[in-house]
Amino acid sequence: MLEDTFHGIVLSFDGAAKTSTRQGSCGCILWELPGWTILDAQGFILEDVTVNDAEYCGLLNGLSMAQARGVRDLIAVGD
Repeated sequence: MLEDTFHGIVLSFDGAAKTSTRQGSCGCILWELPGWTILDAQGFILEDVTVNDAEYCGLLNGLSMAQARGVRDLIAVGD
């Protein structure tokens, strides 16, 4: 849980996959707090993945988005 006074960047990510077809997707959002301003958001379609692969892909893509923006400190939140 973040304090109401937190100032910084939050990366939220998620991934999902259908086990019978191994098709999935992932997404990631960079937020700036306070205010929950969206800095960037992306989604990706994935092939031949497990649920864990899809989750990890969301994290890695989100970290790449942050790095491209010069973010050096963030809080990552996934399920």
